[in-house]
Amino acid sequence: MAVFVVDVSKWDGAVSVPKLKAAGVGAVIVKCGGGDVGLYADSRWESNYANCKSDGMPVGAYWYMGATTVARAKEEAAYCIRLLKGKQFEYPIYVDVEEKAHQQMSVHQPGTLAKVICAFTDALEAAGYYVGVYSWKWLLEPCGSKVAALDWWVCAWTKAKPCDCGMWQFGGETNMLRPTTVAGYPNMDQSYAYKDYPSITGGGEPTVLSVPEKIAQVSEHFAAHAAHGYSQYERGTGSAETVKLSDGSLVTISGHDIDCSDMVRQCVNVALSGSYKRPITYMWTGTEDAELTAQGFKRMAFDRSKVRRGDILWREGHTGVAVGSAKQAEAFSDENGGLGGRSGDQTGREVAINPLSSNWSRIYRYGNSAEPEVFPVSQTIKFKAKSRVHTQPKVKSEYTYTYQPGETVNIDGLLVSEGYAWGTYVGSKGSRRYVILGSVERIEK
Repeated sequence: MAVFVVDVSKWDGAVSVPKLKAAGVGAVIVKCGGGDVGLYADSRWESNYANCKSDGMPVGAYWYMGATTVARAKEEAAYCIRLLKGKQFEYPIYVDVEEKAHQQMSVHQPGTLAKVICAFTDALEAAGYYVGVYSWKWLLEPCGSKVAALDWWVCAWTKAKPCDCGMWQFGGETNMLRPTTVAGYPNMDQSYAYKDYPSITGGGEPTVLSVPEKIAQVSEHFAAHAAHGYSQYERGTGSAETVKLSDGSLVTISGHDIDCSDMVRQCVNVALSGSYKRPITYMWTGTEDAELTAQGFKRMAFDRSKVRRGDILWREGHTGVAVGSAKQAEAFSDENGGLGGRSGDQTGREVAINPLSSNWSRIYRYGNSAEPEVFPVSQTIKFKAKSRVHTQPKVKSEYTYTYQPGETVNIDGLLVSEGYAWGTYVGSKGSRRYVILGSVERIEK
């Protein structure tokens, strides 16, 4: 049975993965970036990928190629690999070949086009990725046997499958099989996948699990096994227990009771084993900020919509781990609602997976993917010079408007990013926008 697949990019805006699931979508192919206007990452690449992973949606990726030479194709492949690094994919990584230059090359220089395509796909295969090519059947067919041997994702907005391909994109703005709107999102590109790609790619399990994924898996183990009850008095004691993660690796945790902060401590120690500056020997919620930031976690203000699997959640007096699908793992209280009763989980709820709460204060995320902490304000800003309105708090991000001297805007938050203070607000079309207010150095003076 074919799997219903959609592909998404910045042009689709903020997409809800649970809504896609409810509409019958079985996989998402996310645009990671392209080489048609320089080398770039799609502005929604990280968030789209993270949201798919957080909600258990199988995912692949595509790169929009601009290269017309082998040398340029290799440059694009190297950039693409940097975007893919550390991520898991159940579906192929596709190179999207559809530029006018590629169309002309297919007619007049098919051998050269084949070398360009294969320079890109060979580089990704060498990096360990299962790759494919997206285009029209007529463009790919003249390119010869090596391109023919790739996994094809063919575009044909028709009623019938155009050829024996692994995936067929049958509709977008035009659709002869289904409505053009999916889960409320108009003109969404739609495909059918005819291969069991998760089996072909190994189910998406990487050779080495990411730090957030290890954190999530260890917290799920604590919640699933009755040997782990809640206790502030006996936390972290008892004999060692060996846990097998999804990549087959074996890790060691305490085999006894825990409290909320000791669960997080052990998850972090396991996830960073071999790479941390030092293991965390003791932690409670009052020292958690210092311990986690020292290990490379970035602090950000809690926003339910931005929670990802493997994030550490914190509020005064309590902490837990986000495990995706709007769920959290937490050690909350003993069988009597207290701080430590009988050993083990007597009720099945002392350490458990619960619905994601909205009363957290902070998110701690490992590595460089954390978003800046936003401090709420309510202020009218009057511009003294031209100032661009950005889609992200990054100097090189897209901009949608330029304020002129004397114009004003009402901001609802302040944040620091890339050495600048930014004001943020929700624009007229409902999307969050960012403007530079000045350099951090200037403000500090």
